[in-house]
Amino acid sequence: MRKTLATVVAAAIATVATAAPAAAAAKVGPHPFLDYVKPVKAHVATWVDVWWDTEKPVCDAKVWLSGRKVEVGYPANTETYSSFATASTLGPKDKPQRTAFRVTADYNRTAEVPLTAEISYNTCGDNPVEKSKRFEIALTVLKNKTLVL
Repeated sequence: MRKTLATVVAAAIATVATAAPAAAAAKVGPHPFLDYVKPVKAHVATWVDVWWDTEKPVCDAKVWLSGRKVEVGYPANTETYSSFATASTLGPKDKPQRTAFRVTADYNRTAEVPLTAEISYNTCGDNPVEKSKRFEIALTVLKNKTLVL
């Protein structure tokens, strides 16, 4: 049976529309807006972004990224971590903010690599509470056909 593009798109929208409230309700505090970053070529240093959203205020955020056989670099202004692009704070009414990382994946094949994004932050206000969370982010590594070993 042949499905039209409109039927497939309508089904996808219906699935997302019914699943979104349940998924959104489970997220409290800062969390990645997406659970993946853009694909990168193997052995090529590439800047990628992890986008963040929150339902509660977040202050003094620092984010680290790590993964097996993946070298991670950070922006020059922070050097050892990344923070939101426009400030170290994020509020529930703000647009999602990005954190930037320079990744080099040491793979000789196409692969999906799990990365761990760790965020440390505080709850803002007069008596802020320090917190941290970890999330898995998918990195797709594309075989670099120009690589000669």
